[in-house]
Amino acid sequence: MISFGHAEENSIVGFLLAELSESKKYSFIVDLYVNPEFRKKRIATKLFERYVNECRNKKINFVI
Repeated sequence: MISFGHAEENSIVGFLLAELSESKKYSFIVDLYVNPEFRKKRIATKLFERYVNECRNKKINFVI
């Protein structure tokens, strides 16, 4: 399991949680959430990009 968070104004306003199997070389997102007050700021996009980069670094072949 891996997770990423995004903080603004000293609070976590978004997060991404994903299951990751390095032995089977796949990963999938379990949950992605951004507080409604902070939407339209590309926070989910930034979290997703961090997730994809982490998968690439770990040589994950399939991201579902």
